[in-house]
Amino acid sequence: MKGTAGKKLNLALNVTDHRMLDLLRRRGLRVLVAALRHQDADLSRLLDSLKLERVYLGAEFCWHRMPGARTLLKYADAVIDNGLALAFQTPVVYMESFGLMEKLLAGIERLARRKGKKIEVVVNDWGLLWLVRERFGRLEPVLGRVLFKIKKDPRFVLSRDKNFSKVLGSVRRSSASASIYRKFLSSWGIRRVECDLPEQGLNMDFRKAGLEASVHLPYTYVTSGRRCLASAMAAPLWEKGLLVRDCRQECRTQGYVMSCTRSSGYLFRGDEGFSRIKRPEAFLVGKAVLTRSAAADPAGVSTLSRYGFSRVVWTAGAAH
Repeated sequence: MKGTAGKKLNLALNVTDHRMLDLLRRRGLRVLVAALRHQDADLSRLLDSLKLERVYLGAEFCWHRMPGARTLLKYADAVIDNGLALAFQTPVVYMESFGLMEKLLAGIERLARRKGKKIEVVVNDWGLLWLVRERFGRLEPVLGRVLFKIKKDPRFVLSRDKNFSKVLGSVRRSSASASIYRKFLSSWGIRRVECDLPEQGLNMDFRKAGLEASVHLPYTYVTSGRRCLASAMAAPLWEKGLLVRDCRQECRTQGYVMSCTRSSGYLFRGDEGFSRIKRPEAFLVGKAVLTRSAAADPAGVSTLSRYGFSRVVWTAGAAH
């Protein structure tokens, strides 16, 4: 499948399940791919048409999902030893965890030197971008989805909102639509952005704009925040209002399906887990609200090249 100017789309896997990473480390890439094909028919079709070139490790939305230094380097080593490139995802970082993130970045940079590889670091925090640029010159910064701004609200759907269609010119724009913003990214050494393809589409050809772009499938990132609703829902009544609470990793075992109503916004339908619902309007996983991307379907994937995307990032297994 070719993108603009004849360059082919390539495939990357965002692997969030440590069992899959252990499979890669112990049994190799072929066994991992076979297991993922068995799990996910849509991913299997992508593997038939796109070349798998990269694996994403780390955590995109929550610091508490970040693996420890030893675990991270163990899996990163396995990715490179299996002939794949590596991208290290990082979330918004708060002051109390900045030192730990610096330690992880130092370990990733040592690995890059030892293997003679260029490793991408996906940043979702402006302070962390500064840190990567100032202290870890071997690492290549990539702008993450949290910092790449697009209108993405699953409450508004073209097929049922007539007023939505009247403002398509505005809602199809992104932060990268502004040339001054693209110049700002270039001044910080950013040549690639991570983004989603919203339901209304984009008025954008990233290649013509001078950017490399990755599109994330099958889930579109909608929003996130510091408060973890998944943790609060599992907490006893007297802890539900706490902003800071010991993380018990509730999001690894439960997700919350969300349904939209005009009068009261999103309502939770319970902790059924989004993987058991074929087409939820949105679902909450930890601190992030996600929805399934229309581009994840075969017909949608075939349209990706018109936007100048050069990479498809597929989240394998449970999202984050």
